[in-house]
Amino acid sequence: LSNPATSRITDCLGITVEPAGPAGRKPALGGFSLAVNASSSEAKQAAAWLFIQWITSEAKAKEYAERGGVSGRRSVYSDPEMIAKFPHYPALAESWEKYGNAVFRPRFPEWPALSDVIAQFGTEMMLGNISVEEGVARIEAQMATILRDYTEGRLPKLQ
Repeated sequence: LSNPATSRITDCLGITVEPAGPAGRKPALGGFSLAVNASSSEAKQAAAWLFIQWITSEAKAKEYAERGGVSGRRSVYSDPEMIAKFPHYPALAESWEKYGNAVFRPRFPEWPALSDVIAQFGTEMMLGNISVEEGVARIEAQMATILRDYTEGRLPKLQ
């Protein structure tokens, strides 16, 4: 969105921290986790730990971020070279400082479908293919369909 060669909105794009919600929720965090399986042999555990150290190293974290990933290393988001490439990084860093550690996205079976709906219509709105009003209405309608079993009491609401 911020690359003038590929985006029509760079001159009117601004990025800032997420606002706090009524309950003081923190910004959402996505991603994946790395672990060492306690049931593996000592040799495999050592190899897994070595891999984790390598893949999460500062050099690999920068490479991962440069290729579009979201690094788990905060130092990446304050690196001047990275900020020059990704001007939204200071807002991410400020968000973590202002809100503390982010919370993971909801973990329930319907979340991937909800995420897909948001991505689909969010992209359509950003491209100008549909209005914001239409996009929000379509997101709301599809989310209502996806969550119907919860809202109509067939599935228990998650706490």
